[in-house]
Amino acid sequence: MENIFICVVCALALCCLAEELPAVKTKVGKITGLRENTNFQGKQYTVDRYLGIPYAKPPVGNLRFKKPEPHGPFVETFHAEKFGPACVQFDWMGLIQNTSEDCLSLNIFVPVQDSDQSTGHAVLVFMHGGAFSVGGAAMYPGDNLAAVGNVIVVTINYRLGLLGFLDLDDPRAPGNFGLWDQHQSLIWVNENIVSFGGDKNRVTIFGQSAGSVAVQLQSTYPKNKGLFRGVIAQSGSLTTSQTVVSPLNFKESGKFYAEKIGCKTDTVDHVFGCLVQATPENITDVVKNAVFSGNMDEMMKIALFPSIDGEFLKYHPTDMCKRARNETLAEIEFLRSLKLINGITGNDGLVFVQASDDMQVTRQEMNSQHIPAIASLIFNPPIPEAVTELLISEYTDWENPDDPIRLRDQYVNAQTDTNYKIPLVEFSQLHANASSSDSYTYIFDALIDKHIVPSPSWMEKGNHGDELAPVFGYHKGYTSTYIKEPDYTIPEWEVELSRRIMTHWSNFAKSGDPNEPVKSVRQWPKYNMDTQEYMLFDKEDSSKLYLGARELKFREILTTVREEVLHVKTGKSYFKSQDKDETCVKDGGCDGE
Repeated sequence: MENIFICVVCALALCCLAEELPAVKTKVGKITGLRENTNFQGKQYTVDRYLGIPYAKPPVGNLRFKKPEPHGPFVETFHAEKFGPACVQFDWMGLIQNTSEDCLSLNIFVPVQDSDQSTGHAVLVFMHGGAFSVGGAAMYPGDNLAAVGNVIVVTINYRLGLLGFLDLDDPRAPGNFGLWDQHQSLIWVNENIVSFGGDKNRVTIFGQSAGSVAVQLQSTYPKNKGLFRGVIAQSGSLTTSQTVVSPLNFKESGKFYAEKIGCKTDTVDHVFGCLVQATPENITDVVKNAVFSGNMDEMMKIALFPSIDGEFLKYHPTDMCKRARNETLAEIEFLRSLKLINGITGNDGLVFVQASDDMQVTRQEMNSQHIPAIASLIFNPPIPEAVTELLISEYTDWENPDDPIRLRDQYVNAQTDTNYKIPLVEFSQLHANASSSDSYTYIFDALIDKHIVPSPSWMEKGNHGDELAPVFGYHKGYTSTYIKEPDYTIPEWEVELSRRIMTHWSNFAKSGDPNEPVKSVRQWPKYNMDTQEYMLFDKEDSSKLYLGARELKFREILTTVREEVLHVKTGKSYFKSQDKDETCVKDGGCDGE
């Protein structure tokens, strides 16, 4: 009798426990998750986690190098209790625990709170960075952002590197599979987020670094209309050099991979056949060997990015921006229908500088190495000497022109301006010009204590990725990845900065205005073409005017000088011969000779 009583009690306990597990019924079937507690600024919150939900069929076998296909309904209840593996990559930083080609999954973090509107919680969908070659959704737990902001947070995996962006300029491998994955995940969210208590009409996409480029590309793909209404772009712009590449570049990349794997490369058929059959280990070995070789040419060939495929991307972004001045393009019309937050960190360019604590730059290094490298990022050859001289002048502290410390700082400034600040302003002006949608910009200057990327001790502003910890509320799952000190205490001013940023981000998702409905100490002004106001995030936030105005004007002058110099060199200069009544060409003889 006693045994029967114990069994009944255990059964009831299991029954109650089962009832505690969060569960939803979606269009693809029943999904169960986990309910967990999280803490921020001493307050405990409860969040429902649904992890590793597949949004597309595994892109393996005959689905490799193809657009993602919807996963379809689950045969049985799907238990969403652990993160899915990240997509295939060579994780040189050692941050990814598990990778697989079967990786197209997403994670949903739902606050156990009443939503701000009867239609349901606003939704933030995050796309991770990593140069389109590394990273994964599990690196960014959304618990604290969901809880403190009272919004649903979704993080996604998408295909990377060769498997995500191979473009052989051939219908069998047209590229941009990673972008199509992102698009498919947004369709899944649109069709199913209501089941989790979300409002499908209040979806905002956000991303950092390559993820920022990704959300900007998604915001210029008109067939995304209705899938989201807001965009937050953190430290990455589609107008940055090498962000989008011609398929011709990737044909060489495809041949390089095939050659290193040991295949024939004389035809596209051979290359494609080789890469279809290659194992994930074959592919990551090519990347690993290139990285460890230190050979810059090989490292360039393993790096694959979005390409102009004629469908997702019809124009190069810089051409699209130019054409938008005189033409009505569906891509730009869609962009301008969306609300936008766009920003960078103060020292974003450090990610391109192999900086050490004792780093200094000589005048000779600046003039002969660093400035020519910057010039090549801005312009295709030929680059006139006058352009290089102007760049040298612009990035010289004329009170201390040969000081190796000031030259070092100016080199970082040049990298930040070229790769981040000027592209940021270009994209914000593209959006704000003739747009009825609101636009906001920021610079994250806060010098936080711990950094994602290696950072020198002399750094005085935020490095690349430094805003991510505050955006995600210093969640323990995030900090344990990057901070290797188990007893580390986050400075209180950083925690307070995190609250302010999470409030802005979640406000924007809810209302399209980072200042509403939860009031902040500092109002974030709208960006416009006249005053170009922006928010400066630091220990104490402030608003400033004319974001990147000097830098953008200098770029315009630089472009004009280059065009004028090249025109003089290549054009024909006519003059009248003093001896004959005929027209002569300078250095080319006279008519009739």
